[in-house]
Amino acid sequence: NKQLLISIMVAVMVLLGFRTAIRGTDWTSEQNLAKHDVVASKDDFTAYNELASYYASQGNYEVAKGYAIKSVNIHQDAINDQILGGILGQLGDYPGAYTALHNGLKYREYYVLYENLATLTLYYGNAAENEQLLLKGLGKFPQDFTLWQYLAILYQRNNDNADAQIAISNAAHYGQVAPIIYTSIMNNQLFTINNGQGKIIAIP
Repeated sequence: NKQLLISIMVAVMVLLGFRTAIRGTDWTSEQNLAKHDVVASKDDFTAYNELASYYASQGNYEVAKGYAIKSVNIHQDAINDQILGGILGQLGDYPGAYTALHNGLKYREYYVLYENLATLTLYYGNAAENEQLLLKGLGKFPQDFTLWQYLAILYQRNNDNADAQIAISNAAHYGQVAPIIYTSIMNNQLFTINNGQGKIIAIP
């Protein structure tokens, strides 16, 4: 039954959004400290990361991007590339996000890099390459329910409901899956995803 249309209104950075920071924090104090550190040393890439994460948390992604690029230009590693990739994803620069996140994997197999790349599969790349990416991530992090959930969406989007049901069941086993996604896939129903940025994707 594919005549039922279910809308999923998903908040940015909550369920199906890009992650632009690695932890929650008291941003007011962190921002002030980071600005002080940047004044003290123009090569303090950690301070630029803090400022990038702060402005991203405020929704000011263009300013955040500038600080993230400065951090990566000073010192490139998995964390820096993860923050930059998440910010570029929020800005809709999907090729840039893809490059940054893959660059991060050169330094460390960090699960958040794979989760941001998983988010990217909704908007960028072809199905075969995206499937291999998600399977690679699950090979590293087999209990990551976020990766299983995106794999289920990818399968459902490509009319492979049998594999989608297996993937979403694994996701539900390891974590808290959005009930509407789980129910829609298990009943092979049409649903839509709204990522909070005006991008709506129909999943058949």
